[in-house]
Amino acid sequence: MCSIVSPMSGEVLFVLEDFRGKNAKDVKNAAAAELGISALRQRFLSQDGARVIEDDEVLSGEMVTLQLVKLEYLPPNAEEDGKMASAARDNDLVALNELLRCPRDPNVTDDTGRTASHHAAEHGHVEAMQLLLSAGARMDARDMSMGCWAPLHVACHHGQLAILRLLIEAGVDINMATSDGETPVDIAARDGQEKILRILIEADVDPQRASPRDGFLPLHVAAVHNHPEVVCLLLWERVDADTPTRDGWTALQLAARNGNMAVVRKLVGFRLYWWFQQHVFSIFFPMLGCFFSRIAGFFFRSTNHPGLDIDKATQHGTALFLAAAEGHAKVVRLLIHCKADVEKGGPLRVAMLNRDDEVAALLREAGADVAAAEG
Repeated sequence: MCSIVSPMSGEVLFVLEDFRGKNAKDVKNAAAAELGISALRQRFLSQDGARVIEDDEVLSGEMVTLQLVKLEYLPPNAEEDGKMASAARDNDLVALNELLRCPRDPNVTDDTGRTASHHAAEHGHVEAMQLLLSAGARMDARDMSMGCWAPLHVACHHGQLAILRLLIEAGVDINMATSDGETPVDIAARDGQEKILRILIEADVDPQRASPRDGFLPLHVAAVHNHPEVVCLLLWERVDADTPTRDGWTALQLAARNGNMAVVRKLVGFRLYWWFQQHVFSIFFPMLGCFFSRIAGFFFRSTNHPGLDIDKATQHGTALFLAAAEGHAKVVRLLIHCKADVEKGGPLRVAMLNRDDEVAALLREAGADVAAAEG
């Protein structure tokens, strides 16, 4: 039995029952997990306090008692703290380990306001991040120069999958927000990081969580920034495509207004896909429909998708109206092809007011009432 005691009071802090074949470093790691003191901040002394026990010393005997001295961090030093950030950025594990063993605080910031963990997260250096976490680096450390981003936000922004998995395994809060209210899933949706988003969803992040600032869902964010693959992933996760933002924007309206053709195609295509499954298969091929539902139920959370109303109107108008108003002829053509209502909201009228001959011609060919538009 190996007992770790306080040098001041003699109180037993930690007991390791089976230490045979283990060296002092192994015992430090075990004590770190129990006491919350990084192994790099532990110094073991012999029972009488006369000798320092080195990390590679193998412990022997039936019963061993060691004194534990908790080392204090060295005072902040701009030059040395900058070296630690550089070592993390360059994945220089030897230099980083030497600096942390001094010991230096892994949570100090460099002249850019970032910690070493931020640099390791940005560049995807898993070994450096592991070393920093073992030295007591905080997963919620904030970059004061960039919207109070934590290493988690940095990893999501740069698409560092291995770092994200490491942080999740270490127990990071996957819903932590920046000072702007952005969560990791918002960042992934905005930056088109589909693989990052997939990992977050596997970790049980809520893809339907609305931003407290503007009511945007990740689906709205992806629609605005034209990331069709992210949109598709969120639709498979049964995010309600018709949910509006606080200002009344649906994902389809945002995509149509911005002329994001690929996103519009995903949204209306998904609608048609589920309509075909529910109406054609279930009515004309019931056995095939049953088989499809079983297969879909195996791969997806539900075959009962919320669907999408292509003609949904808010205070901003319909998707077709918005596409017509902004002159996005390709989007107008696609929406007409998908049977959008060419009268609702007056898309022809706005096209004529804008003197957009191409869009107006598309709407007239689709049967829009010219007299009503001119009235």
